[in-house]
Amino acid sequence: MNLFLTALIGIASWYGPELEGRPTASGELFDPSKYTAASWHHPFGTILEIRNPETEKSVQVRINDRGPARHLDRIIDLSQAAFAAIADLDQGLVEVEIHQVTEDDKDGSKSVGADLPKE
Repeated sequence: MNLFLTALIGIASWYGPELEGRPTASGELFDPSKYTAASWHHPFGTILEIRNPETEKSVQVRINDRGPARHLDRIIDLSQAAFAAIADLDQGLVEVEIHQVTEDDKDGSKSVGADLPKE
């Protein structure tokens, strides 16, 4: 049974190699190949499920940064790897559903905040 604590709907963007190795707001160095994200709405370390309702693809991410820029009409910035898991990078922006998940809901098939799976 999945018990989601929070649900948001809005626009997600992504950021990648241009910021690789720079410190995030949490102090962690940014790695675009990890499943991480930037949010103003969630504390650092929060695990979120990001779902693209158009494709029904989803990915779990860990919040380790703040963003997107407050003047933009977006609710979350995803790492390059996280965005690529749910949409084509060329889209740049995608509408998503965001759910904060409980400890029991964490997806064991993907290590949140870990390297992109090898193909």
